[in-house]
Amino acid sequence: MLGDLNEWRPGAGSLLPLLQHCQRAPTPRSFPARHPLLTLDRVLVSGAARLANVAAHASPLARRASDHLPVTGSLAWLPERSA
Repeated sequence: MLGDLNEWRPGAGSLLPLLQHCQRAPTPRSFPARHPLLTLDRVLVSGAARLANVAAHASPLARRASDHLPVTGSLAWLPERSA
């Protein structure tokens, strides 16, 4: 799951139930787009995948398109374990 979760406090009560079941990566500053100061956007993953990279896309067009910079994430798949 990724998106604007509007929570800048790490481990905040509003996100805690979700964060207990997901891996999270360091969150880039993405708001406001013109001069990012806050980390409101998150990439969360669970299951066999792991986050390999999370970054904010800071191009001139991205800064004009929204009040948030787009946040991207790369996944690395873990090999299945045989029983």
